[in-house]
Amino acid sequence: MGAYRLSDIWSAFRRRFWLLVLSVGLISPLALALAYFLPPKYDASAQILVEAPSTTLLNTTLTVPPAQRLAEIEHKLMARKAVLELIDKFGLYADRPDLSTSEKVDLVRRNTRFEAIPPPNASPRSGAVLSFSVSFTSDKPYLTAEVANELVERIMAENLRARTEQAEGTLSFLEKEAARLSRALAEVEAEITTFKNEHEKALPNSLPFRRQEVSNVKNRMFNRDQSRLALAEQLRNLREALQSGQIGLMTGQMTQAERDLQTLRNQLLQSQATLADSHPTIIALKKRIEVLDRVVAQQNNSATAQASRARQQAEQQIALLEKQIALSDRQQQADAAYLKDLEESIALTPKLEIELNRMLRRQAQLQAEYDAVIAKRNVASTDRQLEAGRKSERFVLIESARPPEGPTSPNRPLIAAGGVFFS
Repeated sequence: MGAYRLSDIWSAFRRRFWLLVLSVGLISPLALALAYFLPPKYDASAQILVEAPSTTLLNTTLTVPPAQRLAEIEHKLMARKAVLELIDKFGLYADRPDLSTSEKVDLVRRNTRFEAIPPPNASPRSGAVLSFSVSFTSDKPYLTAEVANELVERIMAENLRARTEQAEGTLSFLEKEAARLSRALAEVEAEITTFKNEHEKALPNSLPFRRQEVSNVKNRMFNRDQSRLALAEQLRNLREALQSGQIGLMTGQMTQAERDLQTLRNQLLQSQATLADSHPTIIALKKRIEVLDRVVAQQNNSATAQASRARQQAEQQIALLEKQIALSDRQQQADAAYLKDLEESIALTPKLEIELNRMLRRQAQLQAEYDAVIAKRNVASTDRQLEAGRKSERFVLIESARPPEGPTSPNRPLIAAGGVFFS
C-alpha cells in the first residue's frame, strides 16, 4: 500500500469538514451545559473510634465483634421507620414533591455510607475494626453535616443500649439458669438421699461388709448348733438321772451309827433273856440305845434334806438348760432371718448400683453445668458493671461531621473536558 499524499488528506478533510463542525458545535455545548447545570452534591463524614476496654478481661459474655455490631446498627438505622424519622426531622427532599415516601427512603439509604476501617496489617477475614466512618451526601451542604452527626449520635446510643441490654439480658438469663440448675440439683440430691435411705442395707458401698457378715453369721450359727447339741445332751442326761432315781434317793447302806444301834439292840435282847430290867447292864444298854436312836434319827433327817436339795438343784439345772436351749433357738432364728436379709440385699445390690450411678451421673452433670453457669454469671455481672462504668469496649467520636466547604460532585471541569475531547 502506497503512502498517502497531501492532496488526498486535504481532500478527505474537505469532504468531512461540515461533519466535524456539526459534531464540535453540538456535543461540546451539550457537555458544557451538562457540567454547568448538574446539581451539586455535598458530602460530610464523621469518624468513630472503637476504644478497647480500660480493664482487660480474660473472659467476657459480650463477644459480638465490632464489625458485626456495626452491621447490626447500620441495619437498624437504615430500617424504614428510622429513615422516616430522619426525613421528618430534617425535612429531607421536602423540595421534591414528586418523590414518594419509598423513593425518599431509598435515596437516604443510597446517600448514607458506613465504612469500617480495620487496623493496620489486619486480615480482612478477622473482622477486626479500629474505627469507622459515617457519611451522608445531599444537595444541601448544611444538611449533610447535621444528618451525619445525627447518625453518629444514634450509632453511639444504639451501641450503648445494645451492649447494656445484652449485658443485663445475659446476666438475667444466667441467673435464671443458675436458679433452675440449683433447683434441679436439690431435686436430684433429695432423690439420692431418699434412695439411699430406702435401700440403706443394700447400697454398693456396704457390699464388702455384708459379704463378710454372711461368713460371720454362718460361722456363728454353726458354733451355736454345736453348743446346742452339747446342752441338749446334758439336759437329756439330767432328766434320765432324775427319772431313774439316781438323784434325790437315800442310799441303802447302813451308817456306822445304825450298825452300832443294831448291835446294841441285839445285845439288849440277849441280856433281857437272862437279866432283869433293873439290872445295871440292861439299864446301861437302854441308855446307849436311846442315845444312838437320837443320833440315827438326826442322820436320817439330814440325808432326807440332802436328797431334796439334790433334786431341787437338778431341776434348777434342767430349767436353766432349757432356757439356754430356747435362747439358742431364738438366736438361731434371728440369725437365719438376718442371713436371709443379707443374701437378698447382696442379690439386689447390682441393680441398685446401676440406678444409683445413673442418679450420681445426673448429679455430676448438673453440678458441672451449674458451676459453668455460675462462672459465666460472674463474668456477666462484671460486664454489666463495666458497662455501667463505661469501662468496656465503646465507640468514641474522634471527628464529628463538619459542613462541607464545597461540593464533592459533579466534577464540572472533567465533564466539560471530556465532552470537548470526545466530540
